[in-house]
Amino acid sequence: MSNKRMEDWLNLINAETEGDLQELEASTDIPEVKQAIAIVRELSADESVWEEVRQREAELREEARVKAAEMRKQGYTEEQIKERLGEYYSEGENENGTV
Repeated sequence: MSNKRMEDWLNLINAETEGDLQELEASTDIPEVKQAIAIVRELSADESVWEEVRQREAELREEARVKAAEMRKQGYTEEQIKERLGEYYSEGENENGTV
């Protein structure tokens, strides 16, 4: 795979905004990347997909909250919990979801 092809695929994977997609779409000559951009746009426009994403994120936050409470009982520090649970960690929350 050429460097340009690889770079275009990586740019697609890392795209965070519509502007990123537009820039990539204008600069690439790889049909598969252009097709993938169209698919990303289609999925992004589908409200049911966004609802699934929101539900899954809520589930992950709840799982992290329960795990954090267990870890606190086991004597882990907040720093250790945060390190292990990552982005879904909420510092200082107890079992009821309150601080």
